[in-house]
Amino acid sequence: MIEDVMDELFVEEMPRPTFLKARKDVDNWLITGVFERRCSLALSKPVAS
Repeated sequence: MIEDVMDELFVEEMPRPTFLKARKDVDNWLITGVFERRCSLALSKPVAS
């Protein structure tokens, strides 16, 4: 899905190496956001005793 969006947005407008770096950066940002969200949800749950 990310690759499809990035292809539509950038493939015609930037050199290939720049495109690949931008796609990797977007992937990393999204993965980081998901990870941080999961961690914050896990930390907000009460611990069973």
